[in-house]
Amino acid sequence: MGQTQEPLTVTFPIDQSPVICEISSCPDGTFGYCLHCKRYLCINHLKDHEQELVEYSNTVGDNINLMRDNVEHLNTEIPLQNSIKTLNDWYEKSTVTLDTIYNKNLARIFQYNDELNNNLRAFQNVQTPKFDQIHNGIKDIQKHRTTNINEINRLQKNLDETKKELDTLFYDIKTECTAIDSIKLVQVKKVFETQVKLPQTINTSLHSNDKSQVQDQSSGFRKFFSNLRK
Repeated sequence: MGQTQEPLTVTFPIDQSPVICEISSCPDGTFGYCLHCKRYLCINHLKDHEQELVEYSNTVGDNINLMRDNVEHLNTEIPLQNSIKTLNDWYEKSTVTLDTIYNKNLARIFQYNDELNNNLRAFQNVQTPKFDQIHNGIKDIQKHRTTNINEINRLQKNLDETKKELDTLFYDIKTECTAIDSIKLVQVKKVFETQVKLPQTINTSLHSNDKSQVQDQSSGFRKFFSNLRK
């Protein structure tokens, strides 16, 4: 059963109510007692007051409908699109930065390679005459068929010294790359604040379609980096 609605006014016998309407400057006699403003009013002011209450209740009803509509249409589309846009903007800027870093260091590698080649040619120019000198000494000994142990030992000593110089030779182009730490680069957080006690939330694990979408995006990101290395 529904609750009985409280009446806006209650009428009383004339002998139990004030004679004059309690609205200031109103000379009319009282007609009833208003339960909301707690005053005895004439019939005209009672009607006016009841109309005001009806209009106010209509306004409250409109606000309820508007608020209900707002609640029923709550969704995550805007934060979803904003978050994706932020990530896409970061991705585009990061790819430009990575391209710049890659091209700059690739040019530096080729520059160092040219410098190393120059150093190697200089080293070769120094060592080649030494080999020729030792080799010519051996040829002279063989040509004249002379057995000169001291001369051979001297040539061997020169050869050992040249070998020592060759053994100490080392050249390389060292490149060190810092691994990209996705945890430090991008942080995604969920924000949900309310004073309302909510029921048990649904499982937030990724659905199959969502997983495939994430995997597709991840594979695209790996493909981008692999293309950079080509």
